[in-house]
Amino acid sequence: MTEYTGPLTSLGLRYINAPGIGEKLSPLYNISSVIVIPPTATVYETCGHTGCNIDIEYPEGLREEILLAFKNVENALLAAGVKQGWQAVYKMTTYHVGPIEEHSAGLDEAIGHYLGANRPAWCGVCVASLTGPARLEITVSAAVVHPQPST
Repeated sequence: MTEYTGPLTSLGLRYINAPGIGEKLSPLYNISSVIVIPPTATVYETCGHTGCNIDIEYPEGLREEILLAFKNVENALLAAGVKQGWQAVYKMTTYHVGPIEEHSAGLDEAIGHYLGANRPAWCGVCVASLTGPARLEITVSAAVVHPQPST
């Protein structure tokens, strides 16, 4: 077992990578094998967020759609009171229409911008279609850890 130190480590979350493949995939895909959440955390679950604007219109370019989907997730987290935004995300599922290779450049940019050093548990799923013209949908789980009262 290899523990990774991430943005939420100081708050009590533990990032663990399985020996071998887990250790190799972690920096390559910006993921962790397992996240352990302390009992003092409030957990936030989002619905699926796509890359549409406030008028429910989608950009023509896939890169722009991906960046907007990540921004929409961040806006939802901030609205729920998760001040750390993406830095509080410990689990993410992305749903992709079309070959994942078409999403790579936009995902790399969004991950660099929004996740930085954070490596959530991440599952990417290719699907035949999503709602309307969406080509990406994201759901996340985030945690905010509360200090334990002194005894």
